[in-house]
Amino acid sequence: VDLQNGPDMQEARNVTLQATYLAFEGTGPLTSKVRMDNAPGVVGPLLIAGFDVREMSHSSASFNASNRLALVISTNIDVAVSGLTVLVAGLSGTQTPSGSLAVDLAGTIIPAAWNYAESVLRIPLNFSLAKDEEYTLEWDMVNGLADQKSPNITVSATGEHFGITLTPVDKPGGNANPLKIVGWLRKTIAQSTTNSGAANTLTVTISLSGTLATGTDIAISGLMGVTTPAGALALSFPAAGSPTAGAVFGGSAAWDDAAGTVTLTLAAAAVEDAVYVLAFTLANRVLGQTSQAVSVAAAGVVSVRRARMDSPPGNAQPLGIAGFEMANVSQSTPSAGAVNTFTLSLATFSSLRVSEGATVTLQGLVGAATPSGTLAIRGVLSGDGVTGVEAVRVLGTSALWSAASGSLVITIRADSAAGVEYRLQFDLRNPTVGQESPALQIWSSGTVSARRDVERGSGNQAPLLVAFFQTGKIGQSTASQRADNTISVNLGFRTALEPGTLITITGLTGSVTSSTSSLPVSAATPFSPRASWARDAGVLVFTVLSQTAANATYELRVVLRNPAAGQVSPAARVTSSGVTMAQLLLTTAAGNARPLLVAGFTSKGMNQPEGMSDAYAQAFNVFTPRDNLLTLTFTTTSSLLAGSTVIIDNLAGSALPSTATLPVSCAPAGMAGTAAWEQAGGELRLGVGNDTLPATTYTCSVTLKEPAAAQSAPALSIRVEGTNVSEVSLGYETANSRPLQSRVFCFEYPNPDNGFASPRGFVLSPGTVTVVCAAGFGLSAGGGARVAAAKPVCLSDGMWSIPALACTPLGGSLVAWGRNDDGQLGTGSPVSPAPP
Repeated sequence: VDLQNGPDMQEARNVTLQATYLAFEGTGPLTSKVRMDNAPGVVGPLLIAGFDVREMSHSSASFNASNRLALVISTNIDVAVSGLTVLVAGLSGTQTPSGSLAVDLAGTIIPAAWNYAESVLRIPLNFSLAKDEEYTLEWDMVNGLADQKSPNITVSATGEHFGITLTPVDKPGGNANPLKIVGWLRKTIAQSTTNSGAANTLTVTISLSGTLATGTDIAISGLMGVTTPAGALALSFPAAGSPTAGAVFGGSAAWDDAAGTVTLTLAAAAVEDAVYVLAFTLANRVLGQTSQAVSVAAAGVVSVRRARMDSPPGNAQPLGIAGFEMANVSQSTPSAGAVNTFTLSLATFSSLRVSEGATVTLQGLVGAATPSGTLAIRGVLSGDGVTGVEAVRVLGTSALWSAASGSLVITIRADSAAGVEYRLQFDLRNPTVGQESPALQIWSSGTVSARRDVERGSGNQAPLLVAFFQTGKIGQSTASQRADNTISVNLGFRTALEPGTLITITGLTGSVTSSTSSLPVSAATPFSPRASWARDAGVLVFTVLSQTAANATYELRVVLRNPAAGQVSPAARVTSSGVTMAQLLLTTAAGNARPLLVAGFTSKGMNQPEGMSDAYAQAFNVFTPRDNLLTLTFTTTSSLLAGSTVIIDNLAGSALPSTATLPVSCAPAGMAGTAAWEQAGGELRLGVGNDTLPATTYTCSVTLKEPAAAQSAPALSIRVEGTNVSEVSLGYETANSRPLQSRVFCFEYPNPDNGFASPRGFVLSPGTVTVVCAAGFGLSAGGGARVAAAKPVCLSDGMWSIPALACTPLGGSLVAWGRNDDGQLGTGSPVSPAPP
């Protein structure tokens, strides 16, 4: 007969036997009950074997610890079966891998089979179990890393025609429960303030799944970002926790600032399931930071694995210190004087709270031309997906602007979210002069944070970087008149210039190159190879074809023709459009490289001593030309370059023969010491030894002979070869100082004996004298020839036309009537025949 055994162990039942007769339909005579004899051992009827003792404990409730497990069993019957095996199931949470485990039974080692996956240990018992005798089985395992309650462990047995069903083991309770690993039931930490540099009270709540003994160290780690020095920290115990917390934790904890660890040494046992609340104070650092990953661990008789502590949301998270996780400002344009849109992106480590009166200050936007006052702000979509509407809800639609300090103060309208980017825009007007992007700082008040440097946009997006010319130089290749002149412009730009930007040079007046819209430009990249040129206005315009580099210098060259007259270098200026920059006065190269400086004379003159205008014969009919010291003075707009030649033309009439080495004395130094003199053409050539100085008067002295005959002053001219200067008239100081002007005076005409010459003294050529003889005497020329009358003429060479006249006696009688034109009686005609 098959019957189902009950679930509980029991002794073999006393079975009785009784018979009845079926023919009498169960009412016939009965036999008496007879107790049946039970088979011996485990085959007794309805005998259900079981463990009447099945106690189990372990040696350690610490994670990762080597753990000695002990199982004490006894059976309700004697068990003597072959193949008897005890199975311990539910041994979960251990790290011991599958394999053979040594089970110690009173010193006898039994090899048992451990299956990690099934959490089952099979212990073969090759001996009989005596009823009610206790057997202690011990083996070692390694506890797991995670805390756990003691698992549901069962013990059972199998053998030939034998079995004991799964029976839960009995546990002693507390930390001794097998495979219990003590852990944290609660482990929270919260702070009192996010304010930068503030005293911050951190409140810790802990509860354990087991008991920790006196002397156990509980270490709270990860408390980084504080300035409290190492030492003892005073503990306080809020009323919300266990009233025994003070007795358990004592009055202080050890603080290690380098490790960021608070160590709590238990003064009394911390009991299972009790909730302990304690607090200590640390000083927040100045710089902001995200909340720290704080963990807690215990080390002692029972060690508890380190675990991340929980914290409430928001600003209560431990050591989250107010500050800006990111802050970036960029701009829309670097153009001087333009309305400039600034974009501010910010994210904070902690929430900015309306209840704390939080404000955000952005400072350093110096130079903006927008006056102080209320400034409109507008939200835009951020990189984190925060909409402009949400940004406005939190940051508002206006801010307070101070031009003097370059500060923008934003009042928080709704609590912000920590670690989330908000983005807003506002407009300021750029200054009209260029400047570098200023350093910016940002901080919050109310929810107090330290100042933080603001990251600035790159390139032209750097806030309040206003474009300007870093360098502006202009020069030329030649100062010669009528020459093709290469004008070189060197320009450096602080910012990049966009395509289409126009660079305009003004003030280039004087060139004779015709206006054109396609003046060739050399070395043009990234500029157009053609420039626009307006001659009358002196305006040259370059066009940017492709974006220039910031902080780069470019050289642009064009050719203009110099005028035929000298001029000083005009002041050239540069401006821009597109990317607008303030006008800059271009610096010029030195000397003749100054732009459109054209060589010419600003003053020039040549003079002789005034006394040299009158030349007197040294004796009668003796005229020798004197030395004539001529003085040349000139001033030029430019330097006359070494090797050039200053040429004086039309020094006509000088009696000095030609020479290539005529001594010359010039001051200041620079001219050659000799000149070339060509008498026939009256040309004097003065060499330039060293570059002369512009706008400096040079005085050169050279000695020629005065003319050998009277002459009017010749019209002199001056020109320069080398540094080409066209021929211009040479001036003089006074009428008498004009070079080579000569009025010749003949020596006094001698009085003849018995007569006289009039007038007396030196006679200016071409003047005459009248010679008159006394009565009875008549004029005769050289050789005795009688002359009726004579008026010697002073010739231009200082000679008299009639060298000498004499008065000789008249012979015979003379009858005449009246006087002739010379005042002589008679006609002055010879009388023939001669009187006796």
